[in-house]
Amino acid sequence: KDLDPAVLREALLALQLTRDLLRGLAASPSLMPGGVEDYFVRLNMGSKNYMYVPAQVVKMQSPEGASGEHQMQVRGADRNRPSSLTLTRLTYVSNKPFTEEARLPEITRDY
Repeated sequence: KDLDPAVLREALLALQLTRDLLRGLAASPSLMPGGVEDYFVRLNMGSKNYMYVPAQVVKMQSPEGASGEHQMQVRGADRNRPSSLTLTRLTYVSNKPFTEEARLPEITRDY
């Protein structure tokens, strides 16, 4: 909390995981023995228009049902309730880096 905002932002950007990286890690979890929890993703929360928000990975879940796609619990996807958890599919994670507008420090508060 005492870090310069620019330094904090660079540190948080280094903790971003992309959709392709998460899929690879899901297929070979031994590549990241500590897991993906507490890393950040750029999540598309829009239905008709793209609306990307930063979110913190809380838990990765194995595929269930006919879709066979991994799901994950994230924190920070709901800007009105940043500490609440949201279950989302890996499909909605972006492969692009965070933009300058991403409000990363907002989701790093202690909850």
